[in-house]
Amino acid sequence: MNMFIHLVDDANAGGGTNLFGALNQAVNNLLEFRETHPSTILRIIALTDGEDTSRLNPKDVAKRIVENRIVLDSFVVSH
Repeated sequence: MNMFIHLVDDANAGGGTNLFGALNQAVNNLLEFRETHPSTILRIIALTDGEDTSRLNPKDVAKRIVENRIVLDSFVVSH
């Protein structure tokens, strides 16, 4: 846990994040995991500076997250 806190504290928010692309990939990975572990509660923890550069439609990604009953926690990391 201390390592995680250290990594978050040292994160530099600089924009240029493919946020919705990363969330979409996380959904893909979690759905693959669910195939072999069907009773697992799926969760994404996103650390972001809020500046997205992806070309995906945020509504489409949000719909996939909701439809697949994935919990999303998002935290703004900035200085």
